[in-house]
Amino acid sequence: MNRLLFVLFIVLCQLGLPQICSAERQLRIAILPLENQSKFVDASEIEFISEIIRGVAGDILSASKFAIMTQENIFEMIPEDRPLVDCIGECAVETGRMIGADYIVVGSIRDYSGQLRIACSLYRVDDANLLISEFVGGNNLIEMENTLVNMCENLFIPLTGDLRAVGDKLRKKAIVIQSKNLS
Repeated sequence: MNRLLFVLFIVLCQLGLPQICSAERQLRIAILPLENQSKFVDASEIEFISEIIRGVAGDILSASKFAIMTQENIFEMIPEDRPLVDCIGECAVETGRMIGADYIVVGSIRDYSGQLRIACSLYRVDDANLLISEFVGGNNLIEMENTLVNMCENLFIPLTGDLRAVGDKLRKKAIVIQSKNLS
């Protein structure tokens, strides 16, 4: 009987029914709270920015392939003696491993030349590979909201498999760099 089921399974796989043959699990994405280095931004605003990042991830990434971890999930899985406030780079990757994330987003908000700057990075946890970093700036968070959404969309391009979007993004960056060099 077991042999018959095994043969049936193999036949179904050969007929092109990959959804039966592969039990792919969702890849987990953890978005850590931003490190606040600004004297003009409070904790509730940091939480709101993190929710924007989660929302954009949920909007553009396939729900069948990716699971966006909630902040509550993340905090429940992290030991109390491990503060996330200053957790960036390798520390973030270690945290990602600890909570079972496949990808992790870390970032910071800071004051720079009289404006706010938000920088975020997406890491693949298993090999600690930095996939992409993005930043946005503006006079205040309200003014930055639309550009923040665009930044987040760019941040998740490597996970969408949209190579055209990656190419467009690189061309735009090259044009910006080129125009800065000409001026």
